[in-house]
Amino acid sequence: MDLTPAARRALARAGHDPEYGARPLRRLIDREILDRLARALLAGELAAGDWVVFDGSPGKWSWHKDGIGGADKAAHL
Repeated sequence: MDLTPAARRALARAGHDPEYGARPLRRLIDREILDRLARALLAGELAAGDWVVFDGSPGKWSWHKDGIGGADKAAHL
């Protein structure tokens, strides 16, 4: 999985809370990203090993499969 720079900024803004540390960010990622991945896997839209790129902001996420993933992705970094 990867996030576009815009998605990273949106998560950082929406999940920032100095009083509670990373807990709000973790809940946001669970709710907005991981739940969508789980539904896509259950619906057969994704398979094990697929590389997914998320874009957008909370409540307005989009994702697409990327042809480069896993070990191939690490080799390109």
